[in-house]
Amino acid sequence: MTVDATPESPAPAKLSTKAKLAGVLLSVVFFLLVLEAATRALFPIPKVLNFNRIEYSKMASIQSKKGPGAIRYLGNASYYWNSKPDGVENLHLLNLYGFRSSEWDFDAPTKERILFIGDSFIEGVLAKPDETISSAFEQKATETGEAIDVVRLGINGIGPTQYAQLIRDATPLFNPSKIVIVFFANDFPVVDFDETIFQKEFTPEFANPLLPRLLQLAANFKKRRTICFRWTSSPFNYSPAIHEPFNPIARDPLYSMTAFDSNLLNHALQGDYNPWLFNNLSRTKSRLKSPSNATPPLRAIHEFLKKKNVELSIVYTPSKYQISDSYTSSALGLNDRKDIASLLNEKYQRHARELDAICTELSIPFLDLTPTLQQWESEGLTNYWQFDDHMRPEGFTRTGEFIYQWMNPK
Repeated sequence: MTVDATPESPAPAKLSTKAKLAGVLLSVVFFLLVLEAATRALFPIPKVLNFNRIEYSKMASIQSKKGPGAIRYLGNASYYWNSKPDGVENLHLLNLYGFRSSEWDFDAPTKERILFIGDSFIEGVLAKPDETISSAFEQKATETGEAIDVVRLGINGIGPTQYAQLIRDATPLFNPSKIVIVFFANDFPVVDFDETIFQKEFTPEFANPLLPRLLQLAANFKKRRTICFRWTSSPFNYSPAIHEPFNPIARDPLYSMTAFDSNLLNHALQGDYNPWLFNNLSRTKSRLKSPSNATPPLRAIHEFLKKKNVELSIVYTPSKYQISDSYTSSALGLNDRKDIASLLNEKYQRHARELDAICTELSIPFLDLTPTLQQWESEGLTNYWQFDDHMRPEGFTRTGEFIYQWMNPK
């Protein structure tokens, strides 16, 4: 009997060493691509690495819940500004550069670009982003059919020296045609202005889009720049509570606790109210009687922008105590001294007059908002909060629209 032999199956072909290496390399490349995509999705990098709010004000770092010096840069951060006595709380969302604005690409402007420079009055404390001075200015331009690009560069707690630094650095980045500086009453008198600011040229450090994101994050970490997530970080409270060492009431033994309104004091001690407002009425009275010392910063800024062919305009925003005595009477509970009745006298309006004279000499357009705000108050239009020193949203909006009309007379 013949038995058919079953053919043997051929042995599987062995992969060559080159094929194995190719497979490993493909796996590694795939892993790195996925890792790069994930890190880019999770960790955005600003286009300009060395332009950040903290370069102009250390206050936000000090106020952070992480403590003094813990944050080098603010990016995609957020904070609360509270004024519980006024019954209002506001959340500020900051972009990758630490400013209260949408993200910037720093492309050359395709329409007229205007920078608004200032402190918390330009940042828009206790107002929504679309209720700020610069937003109202831009909205008014849109209503009239004018296409402009407005950039809001407001930072709480800064003054003329920081305005100059910000103008020096932001001007080559944004290439504006106009800059509007909105001064507030507490910017004066100017103290220790650094006249060498514009001798220090700003060199932007642009991020390399081809650099692997992990390497860029490592470089940022080494330079103490905060690693930002794609989402906004949890907010910190801008007003420090009593247990925090930088609360001015906690650290200053000269404060007379019994002289203050107990309700206002309790809010401040709990971090629900700005503690720097206590005795601010006395400080404001003293400042308003002093010379502004505004010539050095204005002259330096004017000369710098003249070389850049950028038009400069100056706006003076008064303290609420300079426009209505009703605000002064409300502030007595915040003050040791109770004998301050009015700051409407001409001797408390000298800063606007001095700014006007300097701007006239330098041929800079100047707007003093004091008489306009006084008129609005006399017409029953309330512009400031009763207890916080900032404008109400409607005050910011009216002011932004008025500035636009002043700059664009028909």
